[in-house]
Amino acid sequence: MYAMGFPVTILKWIKSCLQTAHYSINVNGSLCGFFRSRKGVCQGDPLSPYLFTIAMEGLSTMLTEAGQSGVLPFHLKCKRVALNHLCFADDLLIFTRGSAQAIMQAKGILQRFYHISGLNSNPAKCEIYFGGDSILYKHNALALTGFQEGNLPVHYRGLPLLSGKLSSVEIDSLVEKIKKRIRSWRSKKLSYVGRLQLLNSVILGAVQFWM
Repeated sequence: MYAMGFPVTILKWIKSCLQTAHYSINVNGSLCGFFRSRKGVCQGDPLSPYLFTIAMEGLSTMLTEAGQSGVLPFHLKCKRVALNHLCFADDLLIFTRGSAQAIMQAKGILQRFYHISGLNSNPAKCEIYFGGDSILYKHNALALTGFQEGNLPVHYRGLPLLSGKLSSVEIDSLVEKIKKRIRSWRSKKLSYVGRLQLLNSVILGAVQFWM
């Protein structure tokens, strides 16, 4: 945050929030104990997502600079737009060439970020997606990273990740989900206004999520 130009006063306030947090445990309706936090703010703290976003901005900058300098070569499909990663919440997708050197460079960046921030990747939840590579190469790449092999097509948050537009085949699951919702509402005695509210809040929300 200091490197990003945050005011010193703001940094002191945030540091105070991280270092002075204390907690008690509710046991049978009574508060017991009073101890200091050793891991900063809780996950549900309003400050937590902001700090996480700022930390991920640091990782994004590291990956971008590695791509621009040629340390982390762009994937052939991403070279024209100079894209080597995408972030969403606590999920990260890295796009690079399939060479062993590129894979080690990506792993090295993640390790450097871990030493700086304390945020480490979980190999059990990480996957590598290959395209047209030999079985021997796949085994070597998986051994280098400790990650698992993922299968295409990729689904993220229940949605298929595609390079083009969604076809009718991909949308079938969304249509079926909407039909099930509507069938469940038929058994309920809802007014016209109530049905309209469900359409606006539930159905429209699901469609917007897909779009």
